[in-house]
Amino acid sequence: MVTIFLSFTGIDNHRQLDEFSEIVLQQTDTFSGYFKEIDFGDKGGVMTIFFGAPVAFENNVERALEFLMSLREQLRPVQEKQQWRFKAGMTVGTAYTGMVGGYERCQYACVGNRVNLASRLMTNAEWGEFFVDQEIQKSSSFRFLHTGNIKYKGIKGNVPTFKLLGRNFNVKPTYSGRLIARDEELV
Repeated sequence: MVTIFLSFTGIDNHRQLDEFSEIVLQQTDTFSGYFKEIDFGDKGGVMTIFFGAPVAFENNVERALEFLMSLREQLRPVQEKQQWRFKAGMTVGTAYTGMVGGYERCQYACVGNRVNLASRLMTNAEWGEFFVDQEIQKSSSFRFLHTGNIKYKGIKGNVPTFKLLGRNFNVKPTYSGRLIARDEELV
């Protein structure tokens, strides 16, 4: 599953928060992601979005990358008027998923090291940047810049960190790997 932490600033009132959130929610829905929550804490305003849980697709990474690129394009005209800024951290990997909480209050959540790393990547990115992990940067449909091997709080060792630059229009997608339960289609 893919985890995205999206930090934002420059939103001064409920109307602006509604407008910003509506754009994020529309793009999340367009690319079949799961919008978990908006949180306001020590990192400021942060939205958490998952791709691949609770509903998975074979191209979760590409859907999530397209989400970020499309979000940037959708927010560009509004950003110029509103002074909104945002940044994101994105990882892919195994996580524990399910309902957490009790009878009175519960929510769907994903927890694990890859989820934590996405939050750290977001924190380290500058405004306007989208940082991704080494697995995400393997997507040939997008271009990335290696920004260094960075030590993040709570993560062992230095983590290769990449900045999403944009789409790679020179590469046609290829699919590899073993097909499962597709015998009928292969005939």
